[in-house]
Parts: sequence; C-alpha cells; structure tokens
Amino acid sequence: MGHHGMEIKVAPYDDNIRVPLLVRLPNRTLAGTTIYVPVNTIDLIPTFFDYAGIDIPWEMHGSNLRTVFENPSREWDRGVLQENFSRSFGSQTDVGLTIVDPDKGLPNQKVDWWLFYRYGDYKYITTLVLDEIEELYNIEQDPRELNNLALNPEYYGRLEEMREMMIRELSRTQAGLVENLPLPLREHGR
Repeated sequence: MGHHGMEIKVAPYDDNIRVPLLVRLPNRTLAGTTIYVPVNTIDLIPTFFDYAGIDIPWEMHGSNLRTVFENPSREWDRGVLQENFSRSFGSQTDVGLTIVDPDKGLPNQKVDWWLFYRYGDYKYITTLVLDEIEELYNIEQDPRELNNLALNPEYYGRLEEMREMMIRELSRTQAGLVENLPLPLREHGR
C-alpha cells in the first residue's frame, strides 16, 4: 500500500494489487515449483471445475490453468484483463465512464474506474475518465511501473496493439461497456 500515492489496494499497479497464488495439487506438481505467469482469480473457477471433472455450467471469463500447473515451462500465450468498478457490477458498468454521484463524488473507494490488460512484458492501463492519459509499462524493465511508455512515440505501435487486445478481450467476454469506452480506446479498438 502507498505505491503510486494510493492508500488502498485498488490501483492497477502490480505493487498495489499483486499477490502470490499458492497451489497444492497432490501427486500432480513438483513441490517448490515456481511458475512466473500472471493469472487472475477468475481463472480459478474453470481450473477447479476441470480438476473436479465437472463441466462448466455456463460461459466463464477465466482460463483453465491446468496446462500451466502440469507443464510449468510451457509458454503461456494469454493476456490478463483486470478491472476496478468500485462496487458496481454487470450492466451498471456499461456506461463506460466512472460514475460520479453529484452528492458524494467518486464511488465508495474514491478511485476512478480503470481497466488494465497485461500481455507478455507489457501492461496497458486506461482510466475510465474522459481525456485521461493512458499508461503503458514494460513490467520486465520497469517493475515499479514508473516510466509511462504511452507518452513515448517509439511505443505508439505497442500502445495501439495493447488497446486492441483489451478491446478484443472485453468483446469476447461480452462486456457492455465496449460501446461506451472513452476515446482513444473506442476509436482504436474497432
């Protein structure tokens, strides 16, 4: 806590939200194996269902982690989408912009809504506020996420690629906010 000036753990930066995931799979994974793959808590449900031999009863957004657990050296070609909508859910988030109550200000966490998409060494962050600066970080070279590459013309291609990947993932998960994202996301994500 305290990184990037945040007093609470709802910022899109690894220092604020990153936690280890410890998994024990008796007779399946070597003890002490470390896997350096970013995952999300939504990945746990399809993984648990698979190990339990249960068919997933409806479409889920997470990815089954079984292949990573059983082959830790395997390349994992998948991105991670994370969002913060305070305590708004489902269709409440379709507006695409942070909802500000005129009497109370920002949502209860006092943090604007945000999305991030992490793929490979890069993380793209957008705050769902009009005219807000986007962020792009090379996590491998800048693990504290202090050097915003989105402002560097050399990375404009990567920035656009990450925007498009986020839009595709939001569309894949049928997120209603896709049509209402603030610019430049909307203009580049088509």
